[in-house]
Amino acid sequence: TRRHPMRRWLAEVARDNAVERVDLEPLDDHEIATLARHITGRDLTADELADIAVRSDGNPFFIEELLTTLDEGAAIPGELRDLLLARVDALQPSTQELLDIAAVGGRVVEHETLLEVMGEQVGEIGADLRELVAAGLLVPTQALDGDDAYAFRHALLLEAVYDGMLPTERRDLHRRWGAALAAHDTAPDIGPGYLLQLSHHWRAARDPRALAATIRAGDAAMQSYSFDVALREFEQALLLWDDDDGEVEIDHIDLLERTTRAANLAPDFRRAIDACRAAIDELGSGDRVRATRLRILLGRTKWITGDWSGATPEYERALEMAPPDPPDVRVRALAGLGQIYMLEARFSEARPYCEAAVEGAIAIG
Repeated sequence: TRRHPMRRWLAEVARDNAVERVDLEPLDDHEIATLARHITGRDLTADELADIAVRSDGNPFFIEELLTTLDEGAAIPGELRDLLLARVDALQPSTQELLDIAAVGGRVVEHETLLEVMGEQVGEIGADLRELVAAGLLVPTQALDGDDAYAFRHALLLEAVYDGMLPTERRDLHRRWGAALAAHDTAPDIGPGYLLQLSHHWRAARDPRALAATIRAGDAAMQSYSFDVALREFEQALLLWDDDDGEVEIDHIDLLERTTRAANLAPDFRRAIDACRAAIDELGSGDRVRATRLRILLGRTKWITGDWSGATPEYERALEMAPPDPPDVRVRALAGLGQIYMLEARFSEARPYCEAAVEGAIAIG
């Protein structure tokens, strides 16, 4: 830390020509995998490696400790948790409270938002912030939008502080973070990152606004081409569906369709097929327009997964049920079936469908 007595000694000894300074950088993914192989005797799976890399920040000691509980879930080893929290326990109560609030906010928290959640002026928490920075627990940085922010020096420190709170305390703080973020919900430059944070806090707070916020975050992630993130949000929305408070403007079938499209692009094709089939089954035969659109989507999904024999019947069924109005639905069904026949080298059969699709598209502009 800044006040540690060794700092002065290090500054002096570094002036000696016989002294060499060696900076230890974090291990990269390849080095983490190599270290883990030597310790565990096996190669980590991709998910295990990603989890270890994110939580350890490439720190070899943290990696070794996390590997001891690799088969026991995501819990931090007890001795490592005690070590991480030892410096936290030595802080003043107000400083510990501030660190708790920051931990609920995430790895990086913006300065102004932190003040809003605290409900205090910068002068009232300035000393606590300086103590956290001096202790090496938080690091001044900048958020993506360039605003002043603070980051936890280690991801595991955040995890240990967060886990050390009571569930009711965490939910209350998530609610305060959600309220602080929601106060800026009408800003013109709101991005996907903001919406993802908002949906996360409302879900963790078990707030009824979580469902609408999660769907909105999934839509924003789709628009920014973060398809795996969008899929995660839509899956969370499906779990929250029974909590609808009337703020959601789509129905369950629409949500399943959005889940299918996100899974297609993520790509998680098995989930895409399951979600699309669920939407078709729930819809039944009442709405031919939506049923046609879903059949086309299912046929496309099956084709790109390699289930070519299963894709063609879906396109054929889509054209059979396609209503004349609105005309664009039938045009898409014609184009889809024409394309699938062409891909199967059934050219003579494909041509009339393709020509009819072109004529229909021209007719509706």
